[in-house]
Amino acid sequence: MLTYTLSTIEEFFNLVSTLDQVDISQENVRIKIKETGDVYKTVKSGSGLFAKKCKETGIWITENIKDIQERYKNRDNKKASTFLNFLSEFAPDFPNVKEKLLSNTQTDLKNKFRIINGDPQLKKSWLVNACVLHYLIEEKMSSIIVVQNLNEAMRQFVSRSKEIFESWKDLDFENDFIVLDIERGKFVREEDFEGAISGAIPRIFICLRNESDMKPLNDMLDTIKDDNVKFSLFVDECDMLDSDKEECKAQIELDRLKEHSTFY
Repeated sequence: MLTYTLSTIEEFFNLVSTLDQVDISQENVRIKIKETGDVYKTVKSGSGLFAKKCKETGIWITENIKDIQERYKNRDNKKASTFLNFLSEFAPDFPNVKEKLLSNTQTDLKNKFRIINGDPQLKKSWLVNACVLHYLIEEKMSSIIVVQNLNEAMRQFVSRSKEIFESWKDLDFENDFIVLDIERGKFVREEDFEGAISGAIPRIFICLRNESDMKPLNDMLDTIKDDNVKFSLFVDECDMLDSDKEECKAQIELDRLKEHSTFY
């Protein structure tokens, strides 16, 4: 028996396209997909025919690969629509900024700069959270959020984020390959940070606008190859230069984060 354990449904379809080049009716192939928990096996009656094991009953149900693809396409379309509606509920302006989030991918600061502005009363921080979730779930990209150098500012942002995360988990959340939580960046383990920044297991990090919080992230970023660095940086109401010595140190670290980021 040939056994495959795959991460995503896309890998399943890619594998099936190679199996289709031979007569899989002569093989006994079993495939498990981590993303969905689904288990498939080939059916001896013909190429492209699979059986899916029902998780509730354990019964195998025969399906053609084209029907499987159509089902997952419909599922993904429905989930994308549900996700957009979900983000729009707590951040009504999100659909207006969504198309700008990934446009003009460049390495220079001017072209990778994005701005989200508005009156604090219009839930600007909720819009930032919507953008962060979009990058995390739709693009599998980590984010680093820099807030004012006030513990209360961090507490408020984390509280709002966790509220939104719990709402999405209750609605529809089936992905083992992202971490739907927000962590203090300077306390994260180096291996976890590298896995997040490379996109292997995307995460959300938050830090205060001070040298102590930002420098550990920059130092870790310096050790990661540029090709493996992909993250969005959100600077929440704190991108200013002050004459104070400690503020100047913070600005230096913030500028370093901007240089490393994919978008900010």
